[in-house]
Amino acid sequence: MVFLSWCGWVTNARLARQTFHRDKRAGEIVGASNMIALDAAGGNLKVLSNRHSARSLYADFRGGHVIDWSASDKGSLLMSRSYVPENNTGTNILN
Repeated sequence: MVFLSWCGWVTNARLARQTFHRDKRAGEIVGASNMIALDAAGGNLKVLSNRHSARSLYADFRGGHVIDWSASDKGSLLMSRSYVPENNTGTNILN
């Protein structure tokens, strides 16, 4: 089940919101948050949180936080996001 933690207007036509959900992983219940932006009508959805891959070295369930709404004059905001390094052994990918 997904819960709405908060939402705020970035511009008059676009808002950002943070959702929270619980999941069972390896027999334990964990919580995770996710930040997304969308138009007032509900379209043009964009995930603001970092996406993690199967190569991530550890699980990170923090979706980020808004640091400064004042950048929203042009439809943007300043936010924090977690960085999770990846294991690239055996791949052709280089960070």
